[in-house]
This record gives sequence, C-alpha cells and structure tokens, in this order.
Amino acid sequence: MKQLKLYSIEFIHYQKALKKRLTDQGKSESSCTVLPNRLQEFFYFLEQREITTVNKINQKAILDYYDYLKKRPHIHTGKPIAERYISKHGEAVLRFMEMLHHKPRGKSGYHFPFQNFERKDIEVFTIAEIEQIYGATDNTLYGITNRAILSLLYGCGLRKGELHTLELNDINFSQNEIRLTNTKNGYERDVPMSPTVVKYLEEYLYNARNFLLPESINETRVLIDLRGKAMTHRTIYQRVQKMIWETGIKKQASPHILRHSIGTHLVDYLSIQEIADFLGHRTIDSTQQYIHLNEILK
Repeated sequence: MKQLKLYSIEFIHYQKALKKRLTDQGKSESSCTVLPNRLQEFFYFLEQREITTVNKINQKAILDYYDYLKKRPHIHTGKPIAERYISKHGEAVLRFMEMLHHKPRGKSGYHFPFQNFERKDIEVFTIAEIEQIYGATDNTLYGITNRAILSLLYGCGLRKGELHTLELNDINFSQNEIRLTNTKNGYERDVPMSPTVVKYLEEYLYNARNFLLPESINETRVLIDLRGKAMTHRTIYQRVQKMIWETGIKKQASPHILRHSIGTHLVDYLSIQEIADFLGHRTIDSTQQYIHLNEILK
C-alpha cells in the first residue's frame, strides 16, 4: 500500500501506534507489518471522503469501506477481491477501533460484515505422538530448551505469541502457575503447570538458560536462543517444525497444533468450560471443536 500516500498527521500517528501495539503484544512479524498496511488503505479511503480525524470515524464509515472493498478490483488481476481478503482488511479496522477506544478484542462496539468460512480440517497429535516428540529430545542445551518449548505450548496450551512474550516474573513456581498478560484477546489468565511442566521448565531455567545467557545481558524473556538473545517468533516456529519432522510424524507441524492437541486431550478429563478457561477462550464456541477432534482420535 506504499502508493496510498496519507496526508493526515493524525492518521499517520495512529498507523504507527497500531504497529507498536501489535509489537508490544508479541504478535508475529507478519501481523505487525500487514495489519498497519491494511489500516493505511482504510485511512486513505477516509481521506478521499474528506475524513481526516479519528473522531469522525463511525459505523457508517466502516460499512462504506466494506462496500468500497467489494467493488475494488485486485491490483494484479483486475478481478474483484475475495471475501477472505476483505475480511482481513476488516480485521485491521477492528483492531484499530479497539485500540482507539481502549477496548479488549471484540468489544469495540463496531462491526465489520465478516463472512463465515468453513474451518479447515485440524489434524492433532495423539498422546502417543506427543510422547514420541518429547522422547526425541536429547539432554543437550538445545534439547533441554526444546522440552521447555513443548511443555509450554502443549502442557500449558500457550499460543506462540504468549510464549514469545513470556517473562521470568510471569512464572510462579510456589503456586505452580503462569500468569499470562500479553494474550490474543487482551484478557489476563492464570495457567496451571503440571508436575511434568514444572520439571522441564526448571530443568531449562537452571541447566540451560543460565549457561546460554551472557552475564552482561539482562534478558527477562523466558525463551532465549543459543546466542543468548530473546527467541523470535520465527525461531519458535522453526524449532517446533524441526522437532516434529525429525520424529517422522506426517502431520501438520506448528505451535498451534500443539495447543489444539492439548485442548483435544483434555476433553476426557475436563468440562468444555474448564478447557475454555485453560486456553483463554472468551466463549466456548471455539472450544466445542475439541469434542469432535477427540472423537476422531478414538
């Protein structure tokens, strides 16, 4: 969207502010770039209609923007842009409105006419496959770190962004729980740690992290790489992929599949509401899918 030059100083300020907010929340590098770029087109659209301040943005302006996107041709093909692509623009608008009005995710009071898309089939790991992935890690600094990553993504059901921003002070070993403050929906939550998670996390903190972290660096993020620097989103993702692929398991390999897997396995032990609370879902709609996935595994 570089060709869509903005003139409103206020719009330029808020575009930068959204990028900073997403970065501070630990969102992926892609989200921190793409969402502000999509917001730029919304601001450009408003400027063409002589709206140059945020206090003039209302629900009608958002719906007008949706109508504009429905008619706007794709810059490369000249054909109408897909509804899925339009919905991604809508996400940028709503994330901005939440920031503008200091509201949590989904609570800005504004609406964008998203289309409902069928969920892609989710393929989760069996408990035996999870044990196989854990068993493939060794006792090197690399392997100990990998076990900690698995424990937090699977054992605690953390999202990749939540793991990326996890701080040392967020871990409470006296209560065997983790306090998550940088969450997807803006709601803080406490996540219990099982004895296995505590074991592997302590092993990492005391037998790996201390050796990897240079004495001159005061890094507060839990995960650090082999150079002693805070681990990036990309590194977390690549580590998970490598761990899974090296076992020979032919399934999707991503941090979020580990989260889906624990959600599925917990169906045998917890209520849907308890699983929703554990994973940080604001409603049980997102959690209901695990009942179906659990039945598939059996």
